[in-house]
Amino acid sequence: MGISTKDLIRAFNPCPNIRKIIAKKFTEEIFSKIEKLIDETTEKRKMFPAKGASLGYLLFKNTNKDIAYIKKLLGTENLEYQMIINKLSLEVLQCAIDFFNALRDSEKGDPGEDALKVIKYVKNIGATGQTLSRINENYKIIQDWVLQKPERDKLNSVKEEFEFIDKLLNNSVSEIPSIKFAKKMIKQAEPKLEKIRKVMGSYNQAYLDASSAVVLSVQNIIINLINAVQEVVNSVSQRELYAAIERYKRELTDALLLMYKLDKFRMTKTINLQYKKNINDLAALGKQVGVYVSPPEKESSINSGTSGSSTKENKMFGDEEESSEVSEIEEISVKIASVSSLTIGFISYYMGRSFWVSFIVSFLVIYLFLLFILDFIENADKREQEAKKKKIEERKKGKK
Repeated sequence: MGISTKDLIRAFNPCPNIRKIIAKKFTEEIFSKIEKLIDETTEKRKMFPAKGASLGYLLFKNTNKDIAYIKKLLGTENLEYQMIINKLSLEVLQCAIDFFNALRDSEKGDPGEDALKVIKYVKNIGATGQTLSRINENYKIIQDWVLQKPERDKLNSVKEEFEFIDKLLNNSVSEIPSIKFAKKMIKQAEPKLEKIRKVMGSYNQAYLDASSAVVLSVQNIIINLINAVQEVVNSVSQRELYAAIERYKRELTDALLLMYKLDKFRMTKTINLQYKKNINDLAALGKQVGVYVSPPEKESSINSGTSGSSTKENKMFGDEEESSEVSEIEEISVKIASVSSLTIGFISYYMGRSFWVSFIVSFLVIYLFLLFILDFIENADKREQEAKKKKIEERKKGKK
């Protein structure tokens, strides 16, 4: 029975130098072969990264027996063995990475599974140290990609809808702010967002971001429009002031109605808080010029969930009576605001006439306005007593 190569090398363990010479004689050709295969694979991988998976597998397959032979001959502690193992492992790993990166965004198929198979081969080669850490790190990244495939498939099914929303948002930047364009934007975005919601789910982050982006864009259009109209009001002549104020009131009315419509869109918490602030600011501007727009009843729509701004409050005893008083006050406030606006209009119109005509008209209008206010104050107590009497009578009837 002959002595094996392994036993022959071990026989010279007491003489390290001789042992090294003999080991090199039996392994030098194998090391050269593996080095050559690695270099050839590297060159092909750089030229054809999309073929990385097959290149990596072939390199592993063609060196597998030689690596096993060297391992048996030299042992895993041998420095030259460790160096060739790590070099081989890095090349096979890079084949998998390049393949994955080349195809991950293409429509030729999902590269995740094939890339993962190649890295599994690498894990069996026996790399150590930083090489092993890099293998494990990339394995985790591609494994996560594979696990997210169902979500990616959903996203791909509404890819056109997301692209439409993105284009709509980009176009809005160059448009002149107008209520007409803002309405058109909402009308076009609604069906696209609804389809995305049905596929991705109401709480999906990609859907929430798209919906919030539409809300934010429409708000910016409205705010820029109102700011522009305010500048006109502040810069026009007295003769044109009345017309400018009337336009401002119309734009504010339309803006508030449109802002209330945005309530049915789902939003992120940050955008929702901004939306509430903007709608309150617009409502406050409206009250300054006698514009009162009530929010419509909440609809069940693409904003179903927790992100809407409107909530139903609990009714308590006496709410109906209180609301009727508020309505009466609001009605009177609107009349006062209207008279004020009319006064400004008359004064503005006659400012272009002679001084005395302007003075007399202004005096008469202001005098009539003051009479109206005084009459309102004098009759306030009487109205309050009548209201209390009416409440008492209604409560007595309710007890009976």
